[in-house]
Amino acid sequence: MKFSNAQAPIGVTSYRLDKGDKLLYRSSDSTEYYLFTNNFWEYESLGNYAPDDGLYIIEKKDYLNDSKYKDGIILTRGVGINNIFDLRLYTDGLATLGDESNGLIQTTASFKHIIHRINYPNKGLIVPFHYTKTNLNLRKFDSKFASIDTSNFTRSSYLQKSWLSTDISFSLINGWVENKSLSSFYLDFGAGLFLSDLKEQDNSKTTISYAFFLEPGLNLELADNFGTDLSIRRFLHYSPETSFNNEDKRRRFLNTQFELFWNPLGDRNSRIYGALSHTIDMKTKDSFFELQFGYSIRLTDLFKK
Repeated sequence: MKFSNAQAPIGVTSYRLDKGDKLLYRSSDSTEYYLFTNNFWEYESLGNYAPDDGLYIIEKKDYLNDSKYKDGIILTRGVGINNIFDLRLYTDGLATLGDESNGLIQTTASFKHIIHRINYPNKGLIVPFHYTKTNLNLRKFDSKFASIDTSNFTRSSYLQKSWLSTDISFSLINGWVENKSLSSFYLDFGAGLFLSDLKEQDNSKTTISYAFFLEPGLNLELADNFGTDLSIRRFLHYSPETSFNNEDKRRRFLNTQFELFWNPLGDRNSRIYGALSHTIDMKTKDSFFELQFGYSIRLTDLFKK
């Protein structure tokens, strides 16, 4: 008989292995047989639940004769499996080739920390707070677009001309798109800050606004070195420093982003990508597009090398 965890991964934890997770075999007549992991696994943890990158050896042992077989299985934990640090350098096509007030040169640093890897038993769903993500974005504008004048102020243009933004998010739902697939879906929530230069008559000052958001998304691995990401972020934007004309009121926005990426075969540490982003004010319908082309490098793996 061949037993398998047919529908879901089993986390390498003492709780999942020693408490008796089940493997399944279904015969031709649909009779089901189960094998409990604690019948053949003995897991001895040498550290925390999410340890550093390392080496694992699975040894075969004859418990009746208290002896070990010579052949075994060696497993290695991937580099950066618990912490992922990405750096992106890109330009905006609408600003470079057109006359949109988007950032000409942009840099985004992203840090993802895995908090745990606990999935629901026999399901490809990870329990909440699987990870946390932090993003920091810096933009360099053309001098004529560096600030926004209060005389033609809109909340969407205020966000569009933000020269620094940062956010932190937490996972609510995370899982496979299909059985044992590299493609996944997620639902995150979080908060962010925006810094924008506001110009009133001859005076200019840096102002701070903030937002709270909910973001569902899809990460689709279409091939070994090609994929696409889709996200829809709905957020509430607060701008306490723009009190004129009641512009400090709470405003709902929707940001939709579609991204294509490609990386050389055998090298997942770097990728070339293009992204299209659309942000719209749900009240006034004011909106702006961003068309990004750039290069991303995973510094976690680079530092390890």
